Amino acid sequence: MTLVIGMTVLMLFLLVLAVPVAFAVGVAAVAALQAMGISWQLVPGRLYNGIDSFTLLAIPMYIVAGGLMVRAGIAERLIAMALALVGHRRGGLGNTTVLSAVMFSGISGSTSASTAALGSILIPSMHKRGYRRSDATAILSGACAAGILVPPAMSMIVFSGLTGSSVSALFAAGFLPAFCCAIAIMLYVRWHAGAANIQVLPRLSRPERWGALRAGLPALVLPVLVFGGIFSGVFTATEAGVVAVLYALALGGLIYRSLTVHDLFEVLGTAVLTCGVVLIMVTISGIFSWVLTANQIPRLLVETVGAYELTPFVFLLCVIVIFVLLGMIMDELAIMVMLIPIALPLVNALGISPIHFGVVVIGCVGIGLFSPPVASALLVACSVAGVRIEDVARPLLPHLVIVFAVIVLLAALPDLTLFLPRLMGLSV
Repeated sequence: MTLVIGMTVLMLFLLVLAVPVAFAVGVAAVAALQAMGISWQLVPGRLYNGIDSFTLLAIPMYIVAGGLMVRAGIAERLIAMALALVGHRRGGLGNTTVLSAVMFSGISGSTSASTAALGSILIPSMHKRGYRRSDATAILSGACAAGILVPPAMSMIVFSGLTGSSVSALFAAGFLPAFCCAIAIMLYVRWHAGAANIQVLPRLSRPERWGALRAGLPALVLPVLVFGGIFSGVFTATEAGVVAVLYALALGGLIYRSLTVHDLFEVLGTAVLTCGVVLIMVTISGIFSWVLTANQIPRLLVETVGAYELTPFVFLLCVIVIFVLLGMIMDELAIMVMLIPIALPLVNALGISPIHFGVVVIGCVGIGLFSPPVASALLVACSVAGVRIEDVARPLLPHLVIVFAVIVLLAALPDLTLFLPRLMGLSV
């Protein structure tokens, strides 16, 4: 136990010195191994084993597919389709933002990419039609925070790699929670539009609506193709990533004719950088978990929690509070890498489904991405909108409270999360 405390202190000291999280955790873990008398020469093998996973191959595939869809101009077509569906109702433009964020999150796989792509189009449009820029930014941010539950989120793939749980089951489990968040936010946006006296947009003509639907439907084929193939057993979640890349290339290059060779190289370069960060974090987590297991920390935690006789719901409430608070000051991957190896033995001991736990954790990560002071995704939204983060904080609060309330509801009602995976016969 003393060794683990020393490792934690060293890690925190390195973080205070602004050492990147992956290296702070890695150096502290290797120092602990040395103190235990374990040769550091075993570390490279452990690092390799940490990324020697078929599931993790899905990460670069979905990042490339999302990048190609962004470059192909999918965001504009999805926005036009959402506008045709709900734009003429009270709060229609705000709810168009919510629908677009939810649909696009499932395609891009990246919350920050969704925020940037949609914000550059929707925030100026909302401001032009009566919304304050801070309110428009808050609506987009709240919707994107909920959109992280829409598969194929990168956080789901990372969670699957860390825990060994089924990524297909995680994908299926995210749909209903994301739908609940979206509906709740849309109701609030509708009420807010009435209170703020936002003008209602004119109803599009039938030819305009059909034109918008025809332009947007090819983009929606991607999630249908991916998830239909996964849940029908035609291919795995990792193989679905390859299918997504091929479809994105065909859609952008042959149908929309908006992808260029330059775009392709830029997407691949961004994917390499993103994957490097993610996979370094995942490999380091293996060393961190190794030290914890060797020092019997999981067993000690299980015994401690057992002495307090916590119920699964109370335990998940504690997890929610911890993840949300840490999400305000730390990167999402760093939190998952450091806390999931510690929490997983407790999850198993309390009989909580890892899939249920994963959806709750990922929902908390979504809140953290938009919660000041760090709020990396909120910074992207504010940068696109040209507003200060302190101006957005107050109008954003109700949206984050809605997402938080839904996450607490999920913690209390695991069947809401596990209904679809069970219906599809997936392992939960």
